[in-house]
Amino acid sequence: MAAQQTSLGDELNAFASGVLDLLLATEDVKQAKRLRSLLEKAHTRIAQLVEGNVKEATAEYQAATAGVEKANQAIDKATNDLSKTADAIDKIAKAVDLLAKLAKAIGVA
Repeated sequence: MAAQQTSLGDELNAFASGVLDLLLATEDVKQAKRLRSLLEKAHTRIAQLVEGNVKEATAEYQAATAGVEKANQAIDKATNDLSKTADAIDKIAKAVDLLAKLAKAIGVA
């Protein structure tokens, strides 16, 4: 029986999660810096792939972009003031919902 092939999206999700886990686990500052740099570069490439494949004009795209922007702002605030973490989690959850709606609208979910 042949092994089931995973999608690039599945692999990228596991990749980002794994790199982040390794980044959080490593105690070597030099390795942590390298992992952070590589994760940032990977996210840049992932963003380029999304921008190249998702039509910006759709209402779902606009809503998802705004939702992720709000989540990013909340994450920044929570990073500086951990008492704001619950609000950040709410905004992250909303952004994930909006991303799911976008995925459904473009036929990938």
